[in-house]
Amino acid sequence: MKLSELIPHTAAWTGVSDTHVNTVARVLRPAGLVSSQGRGPGGALMTTSDKINLLLGTCGVEIANRAADYVRVWRRSFRNNIDRHPDLDFAFLKADNVEDLLVDLITKDLNGGPLSAWLKESDEAHAKTIGYPGALNHAITLDFYVDMFALELIVSRHEYSIAKGPSKKIVKVTTHPISVKFAPPPPPFDYPVPPRYSENYLASSDLIRRLHEKNLIGWGACL
Repeated sequence: MKLSELIPHTAAWTGVSDTHVNTVARVLRPAGLVSSQGRGPGGALMTTSDKINLLLGTCGVEIANRAADYVRVWRRSFRNNIDRHPDLDFAFLKADNVEDLLVDLITKDLNGGPLSAWLKESDEAHAKTIGYPGALNHAITLDFYVDMFALELIVSRHEYSIAKGPSKKIVKVTTHPISVKFAPPPPPFDYPVPPRYSENYLASSDLIRRLHEKNLIGWGACL
């Protein structure tokens, strides 16, 4: 996939305008964060890192012309929760950087991988319980806390306890969440101050862009 194809693909699956994604790409190319050999039909094929950088610049940056500086921060982000869920054998749980997290989640764990099977098990039990084939009983969200340079992936499935007797009433719902968090590098690394933290604002905010399972699988078709 070339950049001319990757831009509309990224826009379509993240819900961000083509104009914004195109601006991000124009900022990343001269910074060496997206391959830039040639343009048009002779343009360079995008590497996995190129694709991840454009996704980070699209979802993890509020102002497009800051994309290069911000993507470098995202690239230096480190995993800051230590719970690796040793009882679960999912590739994304072993990731120590953002690229590995995204690539492993999409190419190894979803799309029929072990994570898909783990979630399907819950979905099928739920659908059988409520008598509604195809009902879903899980959630996947990937949140970019733009103004904090923080990323959190949450995967969860639910289990129901059914009361005995003819009523079959649901008496308890148990959620099994898996959380993976990344945070910006600690000092002495310097990173740009998001505008909402500047002196022009009386209070900071956490600007969040959220991707769901369909976003991730659809965008991940390019990997």
